[in-house]
Amino acid sequence: MGISQKIRNWKSEHESLIREFRYTLYLIKKSPLTLTGFILTSAYISIAIFGPFFVEDAIYKMDLTNRLQPPSFTHPFGTDDLGRDIFSRVIYGFRISLIVGLTVLSIAVCLGVALGLFAGYFGGVIGEVTMRVTDIFLAFPSIVLALALAAALGRGLISAILSLALTWWPWYTRLIYGQVLSLRERPYVEASKAIGASDLHIIFRHILPNCIGPVIVNASMDFGFAILATASLGFLGIGAQPPQPEWGLMVSIGARYIMDNWWYATFPGLAIAITVLSWNLLGDGLRDVLDPRHRRS
Repeated sequence: MGISQKIRNWKSEHESLIREFRYTLYLIKKSPLTLTGFILTSAYISIAIFGPFFVEDAIYKMDLTNRLQPPSFTHPFGTDDLGRDIFSRVIYGFRISLIVGLTVLSIAVCLGVALGLFAGYFGGVIGEVTMRVTDIFLAFPSIVLALALAAALGRGLISAILSLALTWWPWYTRLIYGQVLSLRERPYVEASKAIGASDLHIIFRHILPNCIGPVIVNASMDFGFAILATASLGFLGIGAQPPQPEWGLMVSIGARYIMDNWWYATFPGLAIAITVLSWNLLGDGLRDVLDPRHRRS
């Protein structure tokens, strides 16, 4: 069988998948804001992965004779109070923010989804206890609770990540819990029970795939907010500590010089703003793409 015939066979076998993929691309291109978010987040991930390889030697290199220099051809974003190149530190901050966002959301989503699945499916005492604990966490503003946990765990980026992850999971538990309550009464779930399928099989084969869409949308929006919250902790001195090139910490130190050296805090602040905006735009687009009602219309 020739290569062309194999390609034709593969296309015929996966025709519906290819059609769905093309329609998804159509929905993305149809919305300028979604397309903008997709482009910005793609650029963000590319910079976070590859950018540090080109600037790693410069992020800690001090030159006190060139401290607080304005933007120039040599230093596009200027220099900080220790003569370090702000452009290099901002570029390296992309990787830190990517690691922060992935770690916070991975912990929060895995914990929250697991608790929401079992609380919603089994109900009873398990559901009540889980949701009351969730309500206790939700009763406090997340940033205040994160501040308290970070202060208890000690200053540092690791403490900030753990404190945010431990305050973010209740939102996903509440989201999944409501979805599972409606899905567990569906006919296909009852049919699976009737033929003797195990509870774990029903949860992971029938319920989870049908409620994962809102989780993906929520996580894409929360990615930017996780970066913003981590920067907030760094700004308050509880998160990242010097000399780490973390955006919130850079804004915090640059705020001392903002009147005469505007570039110090401006460029890290712009990096935070553009990153949060890009993930929010992508999240709005994913909501339209993954919403079955929108796709049917």
